[in-house]
Amino acid sequence: SDPSSIVIPRPGQPLPPTPTPTVAEDRGVDPICTQDPPCPLHEVDLETALGAEPLAVLVSTPAFCQTAICGPVLDIFVAAQADTPDVTFVHVEVFASADEVEAEGPEATLAPAVMAWKLPYEPCLFLVAADGTVAERLDVIYDTDELAEALARLTA
Repeated sequence: SDPSSIVIPRPGQPLPPTPTPTVAEDRGVDPICTQDPPCPLHEVDLETALGAEPLAVLVSTPAFCQTAICGPVLDIFVAAQADTPDVTFVHVEVFASADEVEAEGPEATLAPAVMAWKLPYEPCLFLVAADGTVAERLDVIYDTDELAEALARLTA
């Protein structure tokens, strides 16, 4: 594809500053995490942290993909946080309402960040440099080694 036709934020481009749901402010996303139990990566609002520190931002909806891809990559992502204290980890759900997904399927309303970033698929992991630009993107599936290597490049 011609790079100018790609609308998803790509390496070298700024990640659009988008408010993301947190435990303190759901921003109309219910639930803010569909993993059971909810993952611990909803403490930080992306818009607040963007441009201040390296970020790892995973967009996935584990409740609707528990064993194939979205749930497993979130598990790997959460585990990597302990080994990477100089990166802020953020998990973003794909849909605004789990109930709406149950009723309408993939036509349900997307979460604000997914709409802002024009993501046509999930999961998607944005590795964002401290200046707010996308350093790297891991699309769809990755394993523990790939994630560790990408995080090492982000913090090098």
